[in-house]
Amino acid sequence: MNRWTALPRSLDPLSDESIVGYLLRLSFRLRTSPARLAVVVGLDRARGSGQRLGTWQGLLSSVDPHTLTRFAESTRLSLDEAKSLFLGGYAGVYPPALPRVSTAGRGGARFARDPWLFTSHTRFCPSCLKNDIDTDTGRFGGAWRRVWRFPVVFGCTVHQTYLADRCPRGHLSLRKHHRVIPRWSDGSLNPLQCRETPDRPRGRQERMMAACGLWLPESSHFTSTMPSELLDTQRRIDLALRGNEIGVLGSAASPYQYFTDIMVMSQLIRLSWPLPEDLIPYSPITAVLGDYLEAERRTVESSTHKNTTIERNLFLLARTPPTDITACASLIAIADKLLTASSSEVLTAGVRHLLSYSARRVGREPWTRAFRHSLPDSSEGMRRAVAPILQPQVRHRHARGLDVPIRRMQFGSKHVAQFLEQSWFDTFLAHLPGISEVRIRRAVAVHLVQIAEGGTVDRAVAQLGLPDTPQSVVRCTSSIKVVRLWALRQADPEVYTRAVMALADHIDCSSNPINYAQRRGSLHGWQISPPEWDALVADVRTPGNARIGDLKRIAGSIFVWQKVTGTEHFFAPGYGMAETRETYGMRRRLYLASIYRRIQQPRESNFYGTLNEILTEFAETLARRIDAA
Repeated sequence: MNRWTALPRSLDPLSDESIVGYLLRLSFRLRTSPARLAVVVGLDRARGSGQRLGTWQGLLSSVDPHTLTRFAESTRLSLDEAKSLFLGGYAGVYPPALPRVSTAGRGGARFARDPWLFTSHTRFCPSCLKNDIDTDTGRFGGAWRRVWRFPVVFGCTVHQTYLADRCPRGHLSLRKHHRVIPRWSDGSLNPLQCRETPDRPRGRQERMMAACGLWLPESSHFTSTMPSELLDTQRRIDLALRGNEIGVLGSAASPYQYFTDIMVMSQLIRLSWPLPEDLIPYSPITAVLGDYLEAERRTVESSTHKNTTIERNLFLLARTPPTDITACASLIAIADKLLTASSSEVLTAGVRHLLSYSARRVGREPWTRAFRHSLPDSSEGMRRAVAPILQPQVRHRHARGLDVPIRRMQFGSKHVAQFLEQSWFDTFLAHLPGISEVRIRRAVAVHLVQIAEGGTVDRAVAQLGLPDTPQSVVRCTSSIKVVRLWALRQADPEVYTRAVMALADHIDCSSNPINYAQRRGSLHGWQISPPEWDALVADVRTPGNARIGDLKRIAGSIFVWQKVTGTEHFFAPGYGMAETRETYGMRRRLYLASIYRRIQQPRESNFYGTLNEILTEFAETLARRIDAA
């Protein structure tokens, strides 16, 4: 056989067959080794990748278009058939199927190894392999399916059994340093024979020893019937792998998002065990996982080097799925069960409980960093569940990880009033007892900006457009501190956070939110002009027909400006202490503040009550005109 020539005989790919399985079957038919066949069909080096034949990436994920074309021509396959043999076909539904490129280290760019993808071994269903060889297309071996290299596939829904991960003699195909296929250069073995080398002496080459050679379809005694709850989980996973949307916490999620959530929750479950036992009813699957994790922890404690910590080693282990298939199935099933809760609020309480396994602040938890890394690919339900825990950070000094928002909100800082709308406060926050309304309205405005756009308190204050003065920053930060301390003293410390999140959902669902930033920009430095004022108050009767002076015009301007912009009157044009004191003197400034308060909270049927009605109508007309601009 010459390089780049079409093979004299070929095979049609079986259903969901992997490139490794195809090379095993075709090399067996051509009576050559998989290594030699891979060279002939052009898979020994993907052009431009620098990855050699035996690397996990070169045979599992994808190859460059030039190599794919050569491979298809040599094997007499169409491009679509050739492409369907690589795991890259699942890249749109399963995140680890197409590995990311890492530039860390001195070796230059390379493909990072993902623990949620089996690269050095595979699971298999003995019954499926046996059924495949009974067909005409399977006389050279059964289909080694691509999905069997995904840890989330732990069982066969057709035969309702766990997948096998060892041969009849119990040889685990789980070594860290061999290529994607053991005995890569051995062409004497059937694709369905165990290729492991039993009792391999230290220092001896693999090819100098005989292979195990037992038939893998006979490994059925290593598999057992799956419990019904695990079978239901596997069916959901199979639906996701076929590209179907999956319900996560009451919202539809893409398969890519669903599997991202599964991996993130699995890590938290492993880190916080046995706390997850408090969230789900006791069952055999929790017992299996608990026994496995306890044994794993004892192993880590006994083998940890003095220069490392047990906690670090456990965190590294938590990033990987368990090697035992029953424990792995139990872990994924528990993660799936938490993700299928009735609402995001249920998982919020669960995640908060699981994070209590450590005394660290939530923002410094290793799992929190892992979640922020996976944030772009998480589902909306997962974001909604975790946002109340991670997003409303009130301490402006602890800014790590808050540069981006957790949830994808439709509103932004421009849609939030600097001083929270009265109607929003009355609907969502008025029930909170024992806390100043002013403090709440200041703090919630800042928190809404953090939920929508991320960032620290100082950044949220700047995005709200508040004056960059020490007084305005202190006014906001002190209110946030007071609200935080108040919440901690409540019987339910999360009552405030839930109220803010409910308000954020309400704003997010608004079809036409108000653009307060546009209003503030339009009224920058604005006051009612003297001619406008005279026209407004022409029919207003004053006690003793007294003249309505200029201070009342300025107070009325401040009242209208505050109504339209949703900002506290302290920041209104003409109210600043320096400018009013310079123009009218200190005593007159205090008189201005008194007039404003009378207009804002007038008594019934008096001069200021009439003025309040006129100015409120004027403010509504002005606001409509600005919004329509």
